Amino acid sequence: MKNNVDCEIYISGLINFFEKNPKDLKNLIGELDKEKFYMQLRVAVYKNFDKGEDIVLTQQQILDVLVEFHGESKREKLTEVLAPIHKTKWGDLNLN
Repeated sequence: MKNNVDCEIYISGLINFFEKNPKDLKNLIGELDKEKFYMQLRVAVYKNFDKGEDIVLTQQQILDVLVEFHGESKREKLTEVLAPIHKTKWGDLNLN
């Protein structure tokens, strides 16, 4: 992914908005990592740039980023919960 000045200015503006409005950011992503969210926004902006489209993200594109972002965090939690071996004080219990 090559750096583009216009893309970086737009991304910087998005990040500045969320840094100045932390309540809005928290409403969108909750307690998840904001740096990962910013990275996904960056990827979406550069996808638009690579396609030759307008770099400004549409409302639908931002929603898609949020759905993907929240989906990844839920998948990580599910894999932690669904462990096949349960540790007890009597030893390991296999949950086949």
